[in-house]
Amino acid sequence: MEYVAEDRTTESLGGYYDQLTPARRAALAGVAMDMWEPYIQATRTRLPGGDDRIVFDRFHIMREMTRIR
Repeated sequence: MEYVAEDRTTESLGGYYDQLTPARRAALAGVAMDMWEPYIQATRTRLPGGDDRIVFDRFHIMREMTRIR
């Protein structure tokens, strides 16, 4: 399943989760995303066991690992 919102806020992704039935929310095995904190928060707060369902995409992981600070 794919979802695209107009903005990148906790509420934009949360609105998607809110439209799903509890059974559909429980059935989501993983949610692929970048490391955008509002999306992380939406997934943590609106999915049961949300922390365990977050899957960060490889591109963003590698970007963080190679970033010069």
